[in-house]
Amino acid sequence: MRVLAVVVLLGLLSACQSNQQQCTVIRAVGVTQGFKVANTDSPNATIKKGGCIEFVYDDETGATHLVQSKPGTPKELGFSTYPMGFKGYKERIVFNIAGEIEYICSTQDVNGSHAKTMNGIITVQP
Repeated sequence: MRVLAVVVLLGLLSACQSNQQQCTVIRAVGVTQGFKVANTDSPNATIKKGGCIEFVYDDETGATHLVQSKPGTPKELGFSTYPMGFKGYKERIVFNIAGEIEYICSTQDVNGSHAKTMNGIITVQP
């Protein structure tokens, strides 16, 4: 009986861990290539409350990437500004409140000049 309880517990733990790993990815693929959500060119993403978005930056040109919620977004729905740095970065955000969050992704080249901006909407369902 104890063995069965341990097996069930391990199964539950691994299920929780695998759920934590599954985030919707919003990816900046480069200054000229733009942005992708779930391997499409769509800037919009829909998740369930308690789910997560992972902003991924994997441009190898040395450009910078900035992610922020649109100015004026209610604090409880928005998120902080994330400067994504150079050459590869991930930022995972868990959304615990349902609603729509409009976000802005922008990239700049190594000289700091603006290169590309994308506006998208994250819909968090109850």
